Amino acid sequence: MSLTAVALVVMTGLGAIPPGSYRLDVEVVVTATVPVMGEQRTVTKTTSVVEIDGAGMAVARACRVETRGPGFSSRMPPSSLRGLPTSRFAFVGDGAVVRADMGAGTIGYRGDGPLPQSAKDPRVLDPDGDGLPGLQLLLDLGGLGLWTLQVVSRGHTVIEGVVTPDGAEGRLTRVESEEQVLSGLPVKLPARGDAIDPRLSRFTMKRVAAGDQSFCAW
Repeated sequence: MSLTAVALVVMTGLGAIPPGSYRLDVEVVVTATVPVMGEQRTVTKTTSVVEIDGAGMAVARACRVETRGPGFSSRMPPSSLRGLPTSRFAFVGDGAVVRADMGAGTIGYRGDGPLPQSAKDPRVLDPDGDGLPGLQLLLDLGGLGLWTLQVVSRGHTVIEGVVTPDGAEGRLTRVESEEQVLSGLPVKLPARGDAIDPRLSRFTMKRVAAGDQSFCAW
């Protein structure tokens, strides 16, 4: 599951959400039909710390990213989470309904054009400071062991939801994502672009105490 197939979002349109601290959970679901095994789901859950100020400006930082699928799981270690960029967003509100176009973003590299295919691409960065190009991702294949991957990714997300008593909740109306493994596997894999299941991909945002990061993994 692509690292950027996640929405770091806040609801600030027309003062729909009051200033304060919030926990944002975004679940992106990929559903595929596999012969004999039937329907299989992969779920990527991203948790973010969101701060909204009195002027309606919001700042969001992802602090936990985990994926679970048939026969595997993956997660970002603390160093990778700390290497993710801080995001700022503007939202459009219409009564109790809020919508945000998150725009296009990249992780592990900077620039335009096709996704980097090699660690030698000059656009690739070392955002987690581990001395290796790309962002570190830990992949657990069960009986096949734990693999440390270096990846780059990009994505574009749009969300739409409604205000709730303690925040907001809704759906992802657009999720485009692509990911490339630069190193860590015995074979080179092509870039992945997962087909997101819009029926099951959701977000929720709930107010938390100021400074509360007990739900984070960094």
